[in-house]
Amino acid sequence: MALWIRSNQSKINFLTNQLKIYCLQIPYDSSLKYTATSSRSRVLENPVWDFIKKHSEFCNNVRFFAAPVQAKVKKEEKTLIGPRLNEKITAPAVRLVGDEGHSVVSLREALERAKRLGLDLVEVQSNANPPVCKLMNFNREKYKKELKEKERSKGKAGETLRKGDHKEVRFAAKTEQRDLEMKADMTKRLMERGYRVKCMVIGSRKKRPMTKAPRDGDPETDLDYEEFERKKEEEELLALLSRFTSLIEDVSIVDSGPKAGKKMAYAIVRHVKFGSSKKGGGKKDELANRSQ
Repeated sequence: MALWIRSNQSKINFLTNQLKIYCLQIPYDSSLKYTATSSRSRVLENPVWDFIKKHSEFCNNVRFFAAPVQAKVKKEEKTLIGPRLNEKITAPAVRLVGDEGHSVVSLREALERAKRLGLDLVEVQSNANPPVCKLMNFNREKYKKELKEKERSKGKAGETLRKGDHKEVRFAAKTEQRDLEMKADMTKRLMERGYRVKCMVIGSRKKRPMTKAPRDGDPETDLDYEEFERKKEEEELLALLSRFTSLIEDVSIVDSGPKAGKKMAYAIVRHVKFGSSKKGGGKKDELANRSQ
């Protein structure tokens, strides 16, 4: 019994090893042809061996589409924006440009000059051979360049009329002449930058004193009196608004208004350099007539 178990165990181990060999083996085209021709001529009596043969033939005829393992390529580091400075310059020699002229010197000598003068060695033309460099205070030059760009952008913004919401300048009905002139200067600066400006006069929130006592028991007289006081307040606000627009009339065009509402009056103006109003003229004359 023990002998029979041992013989069966050896057969199982042999078959297992053969199965591993045939499953893991990737033959060439010549071996495929060989197995195809030899399988027709040989007949195996053992069914287990026949199963192993068929399994190996199946594995041998399968194309393996798995791609080989590839190492991940590291992404290239993004280059810094701007010129290279000092030790970041990699060329062995540079062409150093200054007020006295230019000369080709070693990178070490150029760095020593920059350190001795308390300046930066800046690579201004990297495509040249050798690269062109200058000695300068890089932070100060960068600040000057940013100021120039800001001034240039402001100039471009003032050349066209801005679209969208307008700016607003408010002043009270009891504003003094000096404060009114300051508000006018502010309005001119905003218009110069391309903004439409809404000039608004705010009336007093306190109840106006009665100039004439209405008769008791007569509601129509009371309503007429309130309407009279409201119109009188609107006329005063529009007159003050006209005084304000007269301070900016040399550089402004009335785009909308003047209009009066409850405790307020306003007009929308813009700079004269952007052309006349599309809604028609005559609004300056209307404001001038109100002030007289």
